[in-house]
Amino acid sequence: MEKGRRYCVVISLKSDSDLVRIGQDVPALIACLQRHSTKSEQVFRSNDGQLFGYFILTSKPTGFIVAAIKTKQRFVVWPTDLAFSRG
Repeated sequence: MEKGRRYCVVISLKSDSDLVRIGQDVPALIACLQRHSTKSEQVFRSNDGQLFGYFILTSKPTGFIVAAIKTKQRFVVWPTDLAFSRG
């Protein structure tokens, strides 16, 4: 059995994100999630790409992951951009 807790992370990009910016920013955000989890899987993505969610499995505290994503703040609407749901 895999160790850690499973979370659903929902990220909303800034409303001024165009397709070029989304194409540059989203891979960096996904890589950040993958670096801080032992397993990740996309849950959904909005048609415009500005809202997406990932399941992650991690033993790290959510505050650690939030801090890692906050370093990428130019991409994300903060503080209402990130939601963690443990399940």
